[in-house]
Amino acid sequence: MQKQENTTYLKAITVRDPSDLHSIKEDIKKGMVLILRVTPLAQSDVEKLRKVVEELYVIARNAEADIARLGEERIIVTPPNVKICAEIFSRKFLPDFGGFHQAFIGYPTHDCGQLRL
Repeated sequence: MQKQENTTYLKAITVRDPSDLHSIKEDIKKGMVLILRVTPLAQSDVEKLRKVVEELYVIARNAEADIARLGEERIIVTPPNVKICAEIFSRKFLPDFGGFHQAFIGYPTHDCGQLRL
């Protein structure tokens, strides 16, 4: 089997505290796809959640990564060569999961209306 040089890894992380951002930032720099579960933080402190989402957005943009809400309790961050399609995320079902929806309002995603899969 031939070794591939450009392997992209997917990593799932539970964010419990803003201090988790340091290791997340390093994983973003490494070009990993991250699925971040924010349920514990959302349940404990909505304001901390809001600050974490804001900081994640800045980290992702500085790394030219893409970031979006994935369902009700997760965030996905992708490396620069992977773009997130806005159609994936249904905005019809937006219950307030501990303020998670409000923390993520206003963040842009890519419109994939012209994309044929």
